[in-house]
Amino acid sequence: MRIQDDFKPRIFISSTSKDLIEHREHLLPALTQAGYDYIAMEEFGARDADAIDVSLREVRSCDIFVGIYARRYGYIPNDPRNPQRRSITEMEYHEAVDLGKPRFIFVVDSTYDEPGSLIVRHSDIRLPPVVEDMSDSERDEIAHRAKRMKQFLKTVGATRV
Repeated sequence: MRIQDDFKPRIFISSTSKDLIEHREHLLPALTQAGYDYIAMEEFGARDADAIDVSLREVRSCDIFVGIYARRYGYIPNDPRNPQRRSITEMEYHEAVDLGKPRFIFVVDSTYDEPGSLIVRHSDIRLPPVVEDMSDSERDEIAHRAKRMKQFLKTVGATRV
């Protein structure tokens, strides 16, 4: 099968919003320069739908899925459509898997120190030192996120978790 010369695959960039900003700042212009069409959270803008609908609709509209992950697990919507309590980022990944989208996953090396980060390393599920001022429910939420992130990185095939 021959692909049309003017075909530009649409690439979905999945990443949490608060980390890896510098990585996305390098990737997005490179994709534009290479002539690719992409969608990333920076492009979402104001929408009349919730985060689950917007993100999964955009994954469905793409041809290729690119995940860029580090230590943050991301926003977990409290929604009946999310009984597993997955982050939006993990939901995007599973949507791409379910749809059979080609996936390219990049996991930042566990030695990378995100500027200003208080997040634990992939291999370390212990809580960060700032938890002493938190309630039990806040500590439980951090522990849940750390555990889910570790599981998620194993799911996407990260070897250094």
